[in-house]
Amino acid sequence: MSYSVQVVSTQKQLEQAFSIRTAVFVAEQQVPHELEIDEWEQEATHFLLYQDSQKVLGTSRLRMLDEKTAKAERVAVLADARGLGAGKRLMHAMEKYARELGATQMVLNGQARVEKFYEQLGYRIVGEPFMDANIKHYHMEKRL
Repeated sequence: MSYSVQVVSTQKQLEQAFSIRTAVFVAEQQVPHELEIDEWEQEATHFLLYQDSQKVLGTSRLRMLDEKTAKAERVAVLADARGLGAGKRLMHAMEKYARELGATQMVLNGQARVEKFYEQLGYRIVGEPFMDANIKHYHMEKRL
C-alpha cells in the first residue's frame, strides 16, 4: 500500500474533507455541526490523505496566523485508518507546506486524548488545558 497527501484543489476534494470531518468530529465526537464548519474554511489550505491514490483516509487544514506562524487544524482520520500513520503523514505534509510558506513555528489546539501523538511529533503543551466543543484541549507549539 502507498500513501500520499495532496493539497485540496477541487470542490469534490473539499467535500471529501468535510465528509471525513463530519464522520469524525460530528458523528463520533458529537461536536455540533455549526461549530465544525467555520468562517476559516475558505482561507485555510485543506489536505487529504489517500491510500493507493484512491481511498481517502484523513484530512486536515492549515492556516497562516501571521507570516511566521502556521496553525494545524481539523486533523481527522477515519476510525478504520487509525494506527496506520495517517495522522503523522498529514502533520508532516502540513509542516512541509508551512515551511515552504516561510513559517518557523506551527501551533495547534490538540484534543487531550491525542496529546501524546502530538508530543511524539515534537509539539509541546503551552498553558493550561481548555474546553472546546465540550472536549478538553491543549494549546501546543513546535519550532519548524
